[in-house]
Amino acid sequence: MICPNCGSNVPDGLKKCPACHADMVRVVVERDADETWCKSCGSLVPRGELVCPCCGMPVVSGDDQDFAERAIEAGDATGDLSSDSEQTNVMPRIESAIPSEDDETSTVAEHDRLPRAKVMIITMATAVAAVSGLVLLITHPWNPGAFDDRAKTDASTSMAGYPGAIKELKGQDKGSSQKSAKSGDDATYEALSKAYKRLETLEKKVDENEDLFNDVAYSGSQEQRNSGKSKAEAISLEISNLIGDIKDVDVTSGTYADDEKNLLTLGNYMRNRMDALYEAWKRSAMSDNPQTDKSLIEEPLKDGGASVTASYKRLFDDNYDDWKPTKKSSQ
Repeated sequence: MICPNCGSNVPDGLKKCPACHADMVRVVVERDADETWCKSCGSLVPRGELVCPCCGMPVVSGDDQDFAERAIEAGDATGDLSSDSEQTNVMPRIESAIPSEDDETSTVAEHDRLPRAKVMIITMATAVAAVSGLVLLITHPWNPGAFDDRAKTDASTSMAGYPGAIKELKGQDKGSSQKSAKSGDDATYEALSKAYKRLETLEKKVDENEDLFNDVAYSGSQEQRNSGKSKAEAISLEISNLIGDIKDVDVTSGTYADDEKNLLTLGNYMRNRMDALYEAWKRSAMSDNPQTDKSLIEEPLKDGGASVTASYKRLFDDNYDDWKPTKKSSQ
């Protein structure tokens, strides 16, 4: 059948014209038999017209055998047609690009509503790539070692019966020579041995500071007494830090528990001696006349007439050699 709107041939059964989307069902008006349709553009030609008013082509009628001559004559009279048989004056038909109202039963409308598969695939691929890149940026920033799964932090081995910590696992490095792991007891022994030597070094500093006190605490200038007080304060801090380091040594295996206890006792002897000396330094630095205030200054150094510093020094010296840590075999 022919579309009444644009004149296109429409297959039977379609409810809408595939060319202009006109509703074929709603056409109920029948045209007269005498009316003519233009074979060039399909438009309805008014009755009695010899030329299509839409495209300018001659209209051929079945009852008019002499149509060609009359059409040329009419063209000559009106100036609309040229006598040149090669000039047809055919105008291209422009179809509307605006679709008609959607119809769920129309196969044309259904095809128009579907997006192109290529566009959908490209859009989905772009979205997946963007999300993947964002996740990768958050979880693995620009860090060259982000994918390095080798151990980088100290691993405590105290629960496994080996006190201490194991550093980076060198055995995972390609081409590196593997070394035997140090046992927890060996690490404990090394730490206690270092602390033992530091005790000796600090003992010498305390002796020097006490000699300085005896020289300037009662007769020295204010500057000398302030300097001696500052040195005493620094030595006191070193002793406290050393005692803290000894307490941090892991002796959970029990092999060097007694050695740690002995070193802590030596450290406390030294700290008690230095605390008394530092208190005397503070009193000396605050005094305007240390000669007059001598009894007040030396009060922290006396205990019932006995010298506090001398007592703690003797305890330290008597036990230092005997309490030296010795290497023991693992139980």
